[in-house]
Amino acid sequence: MGYSKDYYTKNRENIKIQMRESHLRHRESRLRSMKDYREKHYEELTAKARVYDRRVNKELKMETLNAYGGAKCAICGYDKDYRALDIDHIEGSGNRDRAKRGINGGVKFYKVLRKNGFPDKDKYRVLCRNCNWLEYLNKRQLKKTEI
Repeated sequence: MGYSKDYYTKNRENIKIQMRESHLRHRESRLRSMKDYREKHYEELTAKARVYDRRVNKELKMETLNAYGGAKCAICGYDKDYRALDIDHIEGSGNRDRAKRGINGGVKFYKVLRKNGFPDKDKYRVLCRNCNWLEYLNKRQLKKTEI
């Protein structure tokens, strides 16, 4: 539906009303055809979504790792695969921090950090999974010996 510029500017409100009415009148058929399309192309759409999610999540993780010291373990220097790197709560308060924020970790945690401008650079660091686990065990053992 094409209008000349003059006609459109003179009849803008009427055109908007007509378009809105048409939108409402054909709503059910549009919804039905969208549903049919999704059902017919489900595998293709979910595969595309997975590829997109993986790419976006990788970019987010890399951005977060770089904000907290780079994609390299702060203890052993491991830097071969970003997937083996995590953000460590230096004070060991990770569960409390995530619970306070209402998230369980991973991508949601990275999103919250980015949204807040990657705060508290002195409270977080990048560790490989091995060093992160060893740090956890050491802190746990210290708590047991203090009791």
